[in-house]
This record gives sequence, C-alpha cells and structure tokens, in this order.
Amino acid sequence: MAKRSIAKIKSSNARSTKKIFSAIKNFVVKQIGCIVIVVIIMYCMVMIKNYAQSNPLFKITTIDVNKTHFVTRANILTSAHVKKGDNIFKINLKNVARRLEKIPRIKKAEIARLLPNTIRMVITERYEVAQVKIPFHKEYYLIDEEGHILTPILTKPGRDVLIINAQFTQKSEFAAGEVFDNAPLKKVLKLIKRMQTSAVLKNEKDISITIDNREDMTIVLPPSLEIRIGKNTEAIFEKQDMLREILNDPNRDSIRYIDMRFNDVVVKRR
Repeated sequence: MAKRSIAKIKSSNARSTKKIFSAIKNFVVKQIGCIVIVVIIMYCMVMIKNYAQSNPLFKITTIDVNKTHFVTRANILTSAHVKKGDNIFKINLKNVARRLEKIPRIKKAEIARLLPNTIRMVITERYEVAQVKIPFHKEYYLIDEEGHILTPILTKPGRDVLIINAQFTQKSEFAAGEVFDNAPLKKVLKLIKRMQTSAVLKNEKDISITIDNREDMTIVLPPSLEIRIGKNTEAIFEKQDMLREILNDPNRDSIRYIDMRFNDVVVKRR
C-alpha cells in the first residue's frame, strides 16, 4: 500500500510539473509573439516616417496666415522658422507656436498641418486698452487687458488710448513682453473693463486714471475734471445716474472735482 501511495504522489508531481512547464512555455511564446508584433509595428512606423519626411509630396508649398493688425506676415514667418520647401512632418507645431507667442503682440498662435503641403497659422493678437505712465519715466507703456507690455513703447502719449498715471512701482526699466503683475494695476484694468460698457463713461475721450500705492484712484476727464473714487471702483457704477446728470451740466467746465468716495456725492466748483 505504501509503495502504491508513493507511486501516485510521484505521478501527481510529474503531472503538476508538466503543467507548470507547459504554462511557462505558453507564456514565453505569447510574450515573444507580442514583442515581435511591437517590433514590426515600430519598424513600420519608422519606415512610414522616413517615407513621409523624404517624399517631395509633403514639401511645404503654402503657408496660410490669417490677417493681423500689428505683427507683419514677414515677422511671423521669420519668428516661426517655417519656410516653403521644408518637409511638413519635420515641423514641430508646438515649438512654432511657442516661438510666436514670445512676440509681445501675439497672445495665441495656433499651428496646423493641412496635408499634403500646407501650414496654417491662426494668430490672435493683443490689443492695448491703456498706456501706463510712471513717474520719472519718459516712456508710455501700452498694455493689454492682462497687463502685458506691448510694442511699440512710446515716448509721448498715444492718441485715443486711456492713460494710467501709475505710482505703484519703483522699477527703473520695463521691456515689451513683460507683465505689470501687481494688485493696483489689476484693479485699474478691472475698472477700465467696466468703463468700456458704462453708459456714462464709454463715450468720454482722453480719459486718464491716477492710482497710488494705497490703490486710491482718480479718473480725470479733459480738461481737468477729477472724479475721485478712492478704493471703491463700484462707486461710479452704483451712482451713474447722478454722475450722468453732473457730467451733462452745461457748466461742466466749472467743476473742479466730483468726490464719490462717500455716501453723498460732493461736487466742488472752481
């Protein structure tokens, strides 16, 4: 009986070992098969890439750029490092967009391939909403709604562009492409955005806004009418009916300032 039991155990162990080796063999075969498939796919991809990058069919013949106001087509193409005759698949679209977005006037650049031989560039530009004048600086810095400094940097005030007389920075130099990134300016830009839709102020010309380090603001209308709003930028919108009435006064030129910092609006005449 003991001999028969030992024989059964050996037979069982042999069958188990055989199953294990069979499973390992199947696993290895499957893995080798997967590796072979991956290698074939990679080889095909390399061959397709080499074919596409050497085939004259895919040489760029057209570079399509949308109409722009500030940045010339020549400047765009020079900065993009894209030219006719280049292979369309050798162009790194993300790198092209990144280079173009370094131009101060360009907010966003979208680059696409149109097979077989066209590159399309859709450029979104930055538009000035104001010009910043800093004490002891002779320059006027054009800025967009996000505070980006735009080109050109002016040596005298630009026409029909709101002036921000800023006293919130001591930096000695600024360059196009930099950003005025501070709380006082962000507050002014938010005010300007509201003013552009205000029924009272949107048609006023040659406006300037003065802001100091305490974020107290004064809007100045020509020739020298001050609207003092302090830190409360909502004051002129909450009381715009009253402000409209004051600004429509036939003797408006005799008004020195309108103080809207308090509950009661104060009008001081010369």
